[in-house]
Amino acid sequence: MSTTRHSAVSALVQDSLTATRRLGRRLSAGQVFAAFAALSAVWIVGCDPKGADDDRNTIVDLVAFFNDAEIQLPTTEIQFGDPASRRLMVEGFHPNRRKLDGDRFASWTVAERAEVEFFVDVPKTLELTFRCAPVPRPNEDLPTVTLKVGERTIYEGPLDKGFKNYTAQIPAAALRRGENRITIEHPRVAPDARRPWVDTRVIWEWMRFSQSATAVPRAEAEDKTLLVSSGSRVDFFLDLPANARFDATRVVPRSHDGPFRVRWEPLEGPPIEQDLVRAERARVVLTGDQPASGRLSLSAPTADGGAGGGRGGIILVEPGIARVEGAASPPADSPVRTAAVPDLGEKPHLVVYLIDTLRADHLGAYGYPRNTSPHLDRFAAEEAVLFENSQAQTSWTRASVASMLTGLWSQLHGALDDPDMLADELVTLPERLQEAGYLTAGFVSNGNAADNFGFDQGFEHFEYLNQLNDGQRLARAHQLNDAVYAFLDAHKDDPRPLFLWIHTIDPHAPYMAPEPFHSQFSDRPRDLTDGSIQRLIALQTGKEPVPQEEIDHLIDLYDAEIAANDAAFGDLLEQLRARGLYDRTAIAVLSDHGEEFFEHGGLQHGRTLHSDQLDTPLIVRVPGMATGLRRPETAEHVDLAPTLLELAGAPPLETTQGHSLLPLMMEGEVEWWDNRSVAYLDLRGIQSAASLDRGGDHKTIVNYLDGEEAFPLVYDRKVDRLETTPLSGLEESLRGRYLASRLRLQISGARQLYDGGSADLPEETIEQLKALGYIQ
Repeated sequence: MSTTRHSAVSALVQDSLTATRRLGRRLSAGQVFAAFAALSAVWIVGCDPKGADDDRNTIVDLVAFFNDAEIQLPTTEIQFGDPASRRLMVEGFHPNRRKLDGDRFASWTVAERAEVEFFVDVPKTLELTFRCAPVPRPNEDLPTVTLKVGERTIYEGPLDKGFKNYTAQIPAAALRRGENRITIEHPRVAPDARRPWVDTRVIWEWMRFSQSATAVPRAEAEDKTLLVSSGSRVDFFLDLPANARFDATRVVPRSHDGPFRVRWEPLEGPPIEQDLVRAERARVVLTGDQPASGRLSLSAPTADGGAGGGRGGIILVEPGIARVEGAASPPADSPVRTAAVPDLGEKPHLVVYLIDTLRADHLGAYGYPRNTSPHLDRFAAEEAVLFENSQAQTSWTRASVASMLTGLWSQLHGALDDPDMLADELVTLPERLQEAGYLTAGFVSNGNAADNFGFDQGFEHFEYLNQLNDGQRLARAHQLNDAVYAFLDAHKDDPRPLFLWIHTIDPHAPYMAPEPFHSQFSDRPRDLTDGSIQRLIALQTGKEPVPQEEIDHLIDLYDAEIAANDAAFGDLLEQLRARGLYDRTAIAVLSDHGEEFFEHGGLQHGRTLHSDQLDTPLIVRVPGMATGLRRPETAEHVDLAPTLLELAGAPPLETTQGHSLLPLMMEGEVEWWDNRSVAYLDLRGIQSAASLDRGGDHKTIVNYLDGEEAFPLVYDRKVDRLETTPLSGLEESLRGRYLASRLRLQISGARQLYDGGSADLPEETIEQLKALGYIQ
């Protein structure tokens, strides 16, 4: 293996404090937040960690954070069936593995091009041996495989039937010190890009490189030392303040004939590299007058690549990050500011209108060319503030809605998988509002967020509408409206302010919009089997390529569902006006997740954390605040509860990762806003995590196999909002590794705090979940 990790988190420095504050916002002193033990290790600039010398201005003790580093060792073998090798399989491999016999496993390549990564201490000619077998195709010759390192071809030829060993030579001139890539090419005549897992090419068992193993670096806390073994590299992914330097009180070679190398690679700007053969003290300035994020690498390259396997290396005494002498300390961080709540004279009514399975880019207000949402578009343009970069916390209903109601990431609230309930001890948004004097009522048409799973907590009135409709047990948006209107009429004399939670199911599959909406978007006769769950499953799992016209037809049906829901939303606004409620009502329109149409190899949702799943609409109206405003800042589902509670003048949730969006609902820039977000999925064996960076421009997705991380995928959302092409070059992978390290810290530092147990479902809920495709 070329990369090992001693723990599941990576070290972050000063700027991580913002993320930590967001994680720990409004934690009560008495709460046991042991799950954030990893985050408690994030240091505060100016507060020296235990053992640091005050006169050195130390702000980071690298020995203390060694367990959070990534360790690079010369790659001797890649076992493709070993989950631990997933971090070396850059792209083009099936997400699962295949058992061969005994303890042997393998993985498939599933595209015309695949890549693996390997680490080299000193470039020298390497012998490569690999074992693989072709996947035969009817009427096709066995594939010809080409292996390249950089632009140099190291192997080309047809594969024989069955598993065979093949050899190649990698010349020294093709290699670079550090990470290298092998590109595997095996084109086919008719690949099925819609379902890449079907398009298998070659089964790979292992690759072996003629490199010597080297000892693993280690740290000794008592001695305050870090051993960088010969041929290895220790990587720390850091957010450094201005005027920061690497500092070690002594650098001591031990049976090592090469230099000690310090390399700082910022995400923006040129790298800094310095070699030290021997020094009583090492000081390398890393940043100037501006903070920077990137990778600090400490390595002990050998002179000729021949060393390794022993216990030689470089001993660093008290290694750390310090402030340059004479540099001013960074200013103390200011608390997050909040906007002044407009004086409405009385507490506003609050309405949350949740449209299930609605992706933002299918609304006109978000740039969609089809007229799917005239009422929502007009609402956004004339009455509300639209958040252009609203992010869901996950890609399926129960975990997503739980984050909205609790302000917690899904990995904390624990309602992650099919059986999971919302824990009774969780304090929810409606419970807080009820305590603040609100009349709380919930109307839900998705069984995944119904009372059977504990989602009625805090609602004085709760209705789960589950009725026959066009042969399916689903209640449409206009039927939910009828229940809302009946409630309003029955409580018209109640003096309390209202909190209405309205969760509509359309446009969730099955797609069966009534007329006239169907004919507005589809030129085919209305056929309820076209958008049925059964047909979607058949397309998803079928062995034949899916024609584009079939995908287009499904999109037509989906858009018709959006239009039907939009009409119901328009009617709701009119009824609120007719009842004299609208003028003092704050309304938040959002979705729990999106829907995929083979953008990433599948249909529906709950399988990935790509933009078609997480980019969801958020449109918020607050009487007396800005209207027609579009905000580019990142908003998350966990921000909903803090926003509404501030509007209501209610006490905040004691534990939340969210914060109020009210500062963004006024004209002007909000420079301090942090655009990072976190999403997490752990459903039916699929485990994945994702995050946006500080600017909201780059996104990282990390998938897991048997708990082991795959190679991080990083996307430039400025030019690739649909996240179709990851940045995969060696230079670009630095950003992916940095973002993955931050994500690892956030995910590992936020373990499940609550466990609601498993639900015991009545038959009617089971039938509706079957109708929605959640139960087969």
